Amino acid sequence: MAWEIPFQFNMGQAMLSSPDEDGLAFIYYDGKEKLEFTYHQTKIISRKIGGFIKSKVEKTQSIVALISEPIPELLFTHIGVYLSGNISMPISPVLGDELLRKRMVKARPKIIFCSKSNFERLQDIAKEIESEIYTIEDIKNTVVSAKEIESATTYPETPAIILFTSGSEKEPKGVIHGHKILLARSVIFKYMVQEINGLIWDIADWGWMAGMFYGPFPAMYLKKPFLIYRMKKFDPDEALHIIKKFNIKIVFMPPTALRIIQKESNKQRFDYQIESLLTAGEYVGEGLFEWSKSFFGIEPTEFYSQTEGGPIIANSPKLFRPKPASMGKTIPGVAVKLVDEKGNEINKPGEIGDICISISSPISMLGYFGEDLKTEFGWFKTGDTAYFDDQGYFFYKGRKDKIIKTSGYRISPEEVEDVVRRYAGTECVVIPEQDETRQYILKILTKDENEKIAMVVRKYIGPHIKFSIEKVDEFPKTITGKIRR
Repeated sequence: MAWEIPFQFNMGQAMLSSPDEDGLAFIYYDGKEKLEFTYHQTKIISRKIGGFIKSKVEKTQSIVALISEPIPELLFTHIGVYLSGNISMPISPVLGDELLRKRMVKARPKIIFCSKSNFERLQDIAKEIESEIYTIEDIKNTVVSAKEIESATTYPETPAIILFTSGSEKEPKGVIHGHKILLARSVIFKYMVQEINGLIWDIADWGWMAGMFYGPFPAMYLKKPFLIYRMKKFDPDEALHIIKKFNIKIVFMPPTALRIIQKESNKQRFDYQIESLLTAGEYVGEGLFEWSKSFFGIEPTEFYSQTEGGPIIANSPKLFRPKPASMGKTIPGVAVKLVDEKGNEINKPGEIGDICISISSPISMLGYFGEDLKTEFGWFKTGDTAYFDDQGYFFYKGRKDKIIKTSGYRISPEEVEDVVRRYAGTECVVIPEQDETRQYILKILTKDENEKIAMVVRKYIGPHIKFSIEKVDEFPKTITGKIRR
């Protein structure tokens, strides 16, 4: 796999440029009606938004926060931010008030574009950080008098997007990617879908890397049409109906969604042929791999990826023979290695080590917002451990830090504990609890009979997080007084 990185590159411009401006860029479906958008229509609106943003900030490289469900205006605004030479900061609207506030206060965006449903709760934060705030549904009226711009001069390493994720500490980390991320993700995406014609549907939330970069953004770069439609709540039969209704050929679904279909769908086998099933965010495993193959009639393409860098490993029928239960092999052109506790590279099959990515790879982040990037001789430790066999297939072992992965979301237990302590007025300990559908949910252990905890977690962490609450007499501790999770 060859990486052809130009001297100058702008994500927005690359997504818009098309030899057929009247060609279909994407379809938007709101559950009742569908709207089709060409590259020309997308270009006109996006350039206007870019001009508006440029008129509102004194210099490029200002941060613009985007908090909205997937709608056309969200895509136009993303592109407008890149055209103006500024940095987009997408945040999922499902986040609770406290998690949302932490991210906003840390990054202090100059402009906030949010959905009407989130406007009220963001107004006070906008005042606190002195940001201008606009509703994204009204973006066309907001920018009506703005001048269109073409594209600011940017380079592959110019910061383009900040995506927040939970680190091993309780404070969220802002992962910065340059404009090169679109090139890198598109090259990998192309290998998976290059000979397939038809609509692409990525069901993931656009507040996370998966929602933009396993479908819409690479699709626009490669000039492949895609569908924007997000269910208010994932419904397995509705998802299958949408795939058939819109003749979807390439679909991205995280493993949790596949497990829900496996468990709840009334179908024994899907009677419509998709041509590529992409999945990432959690470990798939042999059982789900074999079920997906049987149900959809094709082998799933599983990616191992992080917000910081990826995908770097794939179990892909487009690259090599998939091996059920494995993570797959290293994606060609991506530098990956395992290291032991002393930092020495592991070359022997079967030995467990830390998964490391070369920070110089086009697929890697530029760094963390407001923090020094800690690397070991140019290699970034992902925090995950694995081993490989004598054929080069990797096998996932687990995380070294305390992050809990539930339904594809990474949650810091300490962040949840801090919120419960602050807003429910009680102590708790959060640990992972195995779950048939989501792999893990949060188990909240508390010594108090406190009915506020559930309400607080839903409001300040978010309603998308599944959890259980259990009363305990004491928290187990080490001899030094630390909680034994």
